[in-house]
Amino acid sequence: MTPFEFIIDEKAAIENISRSMIPADLEHKIHEFRNQLQNALPGLGDEIAKIDPSLKKAFTKTEQSLIHQFNILEKKVSNALRQKQNILNNQLLSISENLKPGGTLQERKLNIIPFLAKYDWSLLKNLFQAIDLNDYNHQLLEL
Repeated sequence: MTPFEFIIDEKAAIENISRSMIPADLEHKIHEFRNQLQNALPGLGDEIAKIDPSLKKAFTKTEQSLIHQFNILEKKVSNALRQKQNILNNQLLSISENLKPGGTLQERKLNIIPFLAKYDWSLLKNLFQAIDLNDYNHQLLEL
């Protein structure tokens, strides 16, 4: 994605980036697997008990452990997704604030002095070389 695309439609850009970074169907897949697991285990335990009733206790312990471990994994995935989403939101907010401080274009909010302090006076020369003075549309420059 280019900065220009972000400036043109910030909301659409954020949605596209979020969609590409975080799998939307992962939570659904986890939920489906949980349902399959909960539906399959009781029947499996009964089948095992038919073969050898003494294995029923071992199966019950294994079933409880399996469900417990899956719950732990599900919480870790949920936390990781939430953390990744928070990081992504913060990065997108930073991009937005840098491209459009206070919701307006940079030249309407920012003073050139901090840029001169960072890039020295050669910045002005570079700007004049990069800007097409005959084009009155907004121009996006990368420093």
